[in-house]
Amino acid sequence: MKIAIYYSGFTRTLKHVVNQNIKVIRDNVGECEIHTFYSFWDVTDKPVKLQDDWYMPIPEYGFDNDSDNKFVSIESQDEIDKWFRESGSDYVDGEIESIDISKKVMEKTKFIQNPNLSSQYYKIHRVAEKYSPKEFDFCLRIRGDVVINSFPDREDLEDVLSNYDSLLLINEYVWPGGVSNIGGFVNEMVWFSTSNIFLDTCSVYLSDSEYVLNNPTCDGQIFGEIVTGRHFEKLVELKHYAYFNFNHRSLRFTKK
Repeated sequence: MKIAIYYSGFTRTLKHVVNQNIKVIRDNVGECEIHTFYSFWDVTDKPVKLQDDWYMPIPEYGFDNDSDNKFVSIESQDEIDKWFRESGSDYVDGEIESIDISKKVMEKTKFIQNPNLSSQYYKIHRVAEKYSPKEFDFCLRIRGDVVINSFPDREDLEDVLSNYDSLLLINEYVWPGGVSNIGGFVNEMVWFSTSNIFLDTCSVYLSDSEYVLNNPTCDGQIFGEIVTGRHFEKLVELKHYAYFNFNHRSLRFTKK
C-alpha cells in the first residue's frame, strides 16, 4: 500500500509533528510505503494563541500576530527534508516559495471577503498539482502545525480499495464539540482520500462558484471551514464520503 502525505503553507511547528504523523500511519496500517510532499513559504508566522482545548503549546517561543516581527525565515530545505526522512518517510520531495508570491495571490484574490484564504488554498492546490497523487492508493492533506493521533486501519483501507471507486474521509470534528458537516463547516486542517479524487479535493483555489468563495454565514463572515465544506459539497467527482475522527491537535508556540 502506498500513501502520500501533503503539507503546505507555513511550517510553524512542523518539526514537532512530523514524527507522530508518520508513526500513527504505520501503527495503524502496518507495512506500507509513505511519501511526503510539501510546498512551504520561505517565512513563517509563530502563533501563540490557544483558541480552544485542542491547541497545545510547545516549549518554543512564538509571538503575537500583531508583533513587528510577524514572520521569520524558515529552516533550510535540507533541514526540512531531514526531519521527514528521520521520521520514517520513504521518499521526500518539496519546494519553498517566496512569500512575495502569497502577496501577489492575495492581490488577485477571488475571496473578496477574506483574501488570506486565497494564499492558503493556492498552497493546498500547488502541492497536490506539482506532486501527482496518481501513483498512490491514498493521500493525506495536513497542515504544518497539526498532529493526528488516529488513522484508519489497514483492513478498512483495503475494504475501500476493493469496494469503492473513490472515497473522501472528512475529519469528524472541526473543534471541540463542533462536528463537521459537508456543505456547512468542515475541518480543513486534515482530510484523506483515494488518490483519484485528491487533486479535486485540493482545488478550491480554482473555483469560480460564488456559493463556495464569498457566500457568508448568517453573521456575515466567510471562514475557511465553510469554504471547504461547500467545495466538497460541489465536487461532481465526490460520489462517496464519510467522517473519521483523526483526533487532531494543533501545536502552538509558547508566549514569552
